[in-house]
Amino acid sequence: MRDDQRNYAIVGTFVIAMMAGLVVWIAVLAGRTGATDDYHVHFANVMGLSSGTQVLYQGYPIGMIEDIQATVREGRQVFRLDLSLERGWRIPQDSVATITASGLLSAVVVNVRAGAAETLLEPGSEISSVEAPDLFAAMSSVAEDVGELIEGSLKP
Repeated sequence: MRDDQRNYAIVGTFVIAMMAGLVVWIAVLAGRTGATDDYHVHFANVMGLSSGTQVLYQGYPIGMIEDIQATVREGRQVFRLDLSLERGWRIPQDSVATITASGLLSAVVVNVRAGAAETLLEPGSEISSVEAPDLFAAMSSVAEDVGELIEGSLKP
């Protein structure tokens, strides 16, 4: 009888330890560990972005999008992105955030380009943003122009 109780205690301890390890492992994979500073940025178009999307600083991952909210700013609808970045990350005041993708098949991310200012943004402040050109709209426009050129000018 004593061996059964000892075996149950060992197995129960092992199961609890494995569950705790699983929770820690999932938290590390999700990137939601460690101290962070909050910033925000506004964009008119957030296609491809969601909570949990990576935030890069000059291409280096420093955080993620925590929340996206639709707001009205200067008479037009924009989206406020709440960012959670590594605590103590130095972001110059004239830094600019853009929505980018490194390739046609890569994930869309928010990239913060470093500025040259000596003064730094305080946590909780807004990072300036620049709307990135829509690559697919530009390719569509070029395709239309080439189609018109072929139909109108290039005849055998």
